[in-house]
Amino acid sequence: MHIDVLTSPLGTPGPTEGMSVGETVSRYSTWCKLTVAETPGWAYNMQFMGKYPDRWSNTLVQSDDYTQMMAAKPLAPYFTEPVSGMRKVITHSMNSYLFATLDPNIKTAADLAGKSVGLGLAGQVAYAVAPKQLLEIGEGLEGNLDIQYVGPANMVSSLTDGLVDAVWVVNLNSVGPVDDPVWALAGFTNQLLATGKTVYYFGYSSQDVFDKVAASIGIQPPSIVVKAGTVPGQTEDCLSFMHPAGLWAHVTFPEEYAYEVVKQCIEHPEDVDSYVPASGWTADTGAMFMTQANSHPGALQAFADAGITISE
Repeated sequence: MHIDVLTSPLGTPGPTEGMSVGETVSRYSTWCKLTVAETPGWAYNMQFMGKYPDRWSNTLVQSDDYTQMMAAKPLAPYFTEPVSGMRKVITHSMNSYLFATLDPNIKTAADLAGKSVGLGLAGQVAYAVAPKQLLEIGEGLEGNLDIQYVGPANMVSSLTDGLVDAVWVVNLNSVGPVDDPVWALAGFTNQLLATGKTVYYFGYSSQDVFDKVAASIGIQPPSIVVKAGTVPGQTEDCLSFMHPAGLWAHVTFPEEYAYEVVKQCIEHPEDVDSYVPASGWTADTGAMFMTQANSHPGALQAFADAGITISE
């Protein structure tokens, strides 16, 4: 059986994390083979699933709960028609992000008023959609902020060349634990550090920023405090967006396919771990942020057979 896996743009952890599952399953399964493809982002992935229901039976997409809620709502302009019926199959990791600037006077996102910021591609939920919502709605900067969709690959050069005042470029990747994650640097973070410039890191001004977005769009953006020192040169705790990255399938995706994907990853965690930026991926990582309600029946059975309980 051939299954397509839609991930995210190159340079982000997405494609390699998709490979972590794709290569593992294809290597060890006698009948299930996965092909991993780069895409413009998670909003695109869900738009694709909404447009092509004939692909529900043979396609996995990289996504998270926040994207799923936006697609089901649907939240314009990213989704004009509701896309629902998606269920989580397995979790790669949890991710968070920080803004970076060369201006020491920018302490939090509220200080970006009247300035420019570089985000990812417009279809990337974590790199563009969520930070745009948090900046414009949460921080109240709509109409007083120049957002540039420079894409992940151009963020560092956009900052160092003076094209923008700040970038949403620092990607942190973790395999847990959920309540106190150990972060690894991912994406273009090391490229930023290699510039040799003095970089200042910052997050959002308060939890109210996240709550204002929730009040406006009816979806709560998840938040987390990234502790000082997580990134070299980070002197303050930073409040930021957090989300789990994983593979999702439509509820009509055959249960035996979802079961096989999860089973092979559980049985060969060292292969999955070799692709994930943060080291130490385990079957418990694969079950992070999964619930009985949001998970695919085939995946739930595979975790249950491995002795891993998924909460209600």
